[in-house]
Amino acid sequence: MKTSLGLSVTLVMALELGCSAKPAIVRVSNAPEIGKPFDGVPMRIRTPQVAQIYQLNLETDKYELVASSPQNIADQEHLYAVDVVAGPFTSPSLHIAEYSDNTPKSIQVTSSNNSSGAIDAATTGLTSLETARNTRTSSCQSSNSAVLSADQALASARASYDGLSATASPQLRAAYLQVVTNAQAAADYAHKNPLCD
Repeated sequence: MKTSLGLSVTLVMALELGCSAKPAIVRVSNAPEIGKPFDGVPMRIRTPQVAQIYQLNLETDKYELVASSPQNIADQEHLYAVDVVAGPFTSPSLHIAEYSDNTPKSIQVTSSNNSSGAIDAATTGLTSLETARNTRTSSCQSSNSAVLSADQALASARASYDGLSATASPQLRAAYLQVVTNAQAAADYAHKNPLCD
């Protein structure tokens, strides 16, 4: 029972790590190519600038500075994009509140956790394997089902690990790798100790 509980706890921890989402702001370029796609929502950032007002002097026929004031206004020199970096079991939503000049006032990411189905499927496989190991008197059909569940749990763990985004943290990668290792051990045990040949 200790092995199965350890596998379940490791699996739940790895799946929960894959359920977070956060905003990512990247500088697109000074002048992006028109029509060229990029990831995220385009935006300009407010920066401190000096606003100057000039008036035409009719006597000299030249413009003269009449007022100058520091202002926070949209930086027209740089374009940024807001995107969402999310774990594989997350359904994120990006919410951007803007000022009247369309610069961001606040950026928020909400997400819903979709890992319960994956956790249920994986723990079902581990539970089936544990049942078959502890009850050697169960039928061949139950044993074959445990082997199949262990193989499915291993395939699911490998697919989740292979599907990690390039921006996944080393801790998340390590947790997923541990889940794959544990699932491999469970599958190996199921194949080595069948209840019927």
